Amino acid sequence: MAILNLANISRSYGGVSRPVHVVLKQTISRLEEYRRCRDSMLLIASLSSSDMPSVKKEFDEILDCNDTLPELTECVKYYRARLMLRIADERNAYSAEPGIKVPSYFPNEQTAEAWRQLAIIDLGALSRSTSGHRMMRSASLSELGIVRTEDPAQTARSPTFAELAEGALFRDQHLKPGRLGPDLSVELLSGDTWNLRQDDSSLTIIQFSFTGCAPCEKMYPVLKRLSAKHSERLTVLTVMTDENRELSERSIKSGKISWLCCWDGRPGEIATRWGVNRFPSTYIFDDDHRVVSSNIPAEYLEQVIEAQLNGE
Repeated sequence: MAILNLANISRSYGGVSRPVHVVLKQTISRLEEYRRCRDSMLLIASLSSSDMPSVKKEFDEILDCNDTLPELTECVKYYRARLMLRIADERNAYSAEPGIKVPSYFPNEQTAEAWRQLAIIDLGALSRSTSGHRMMRSASLSELGIVRTEDPAQTARSPTFAELAEGALFRDQHLKPGRLGPDLSVELLSGDTWNLRQDDSSLTIIQFSFTGCAPCEKMYPVLKRLSAKHSERLTVLTVMTDENRELSERSIKSGKISWLCCWDGRPGEIATRWGVNRFPSTYIFDDDHRVVSSNIPAEYLEQVIEAQLNGE
């Protein structure tokens, strides 16, 4: 757990040009040494969001070892697959932009596609696993949330790696721009039922949130303005993943949320199925219920929605 906390500190306070970044490099280079330590799950998850190319190589080496803990093997396969899909998608995004050179640290096109195929194979195998291994969840020991320890109660309620893999596959297959949105039907906190494919709005925003999520709540004023201004052309739904329904209901009663809202629980059936791994997660759908874009930052969301509604 100590090495995880050091890695988190280095990622929070050190850019690649700062001396503290050495901690992260050293953590990655020693990753294989922690293959018999269950706490390494949290370290794997933390490092998988890094943009350092050496992370995948270290994940490969852990999987090549015969004595890696079974639950850690599933963890590494899941996060390596996510990493490979992200790298392949980011490389394709760079390639699609005229005049933009693909950064040198990305693999070439053939390698990126091979990584994508391997990721799909690994996720497919994981989704069929019956081991019941779950991702470890942690609790903060510091005000800034950097120093952490395991939270056994949350771990017991977290999705299995099979469920996480199924969600990652679902997101890759159904939630990319141009794809037809899922057949989502929810019971709103108001008691009404809402269905994505039956909604006749020009645009639909679906946001995944929870009470106390600062980045999520930063988006609320924007969603409130948009839903009020474009009530006849725009539908907004927030899916709350609070552990208790009462917490989500308070957001309605307090006026924080004045648009459509449903309670999904935690970890949440919808959030798990959609492979939600960040908060807020947002998806924009057009009038054909196809994905337009996702995870637009709060400061740009209003501009993007206005442009879409104006046909720009």
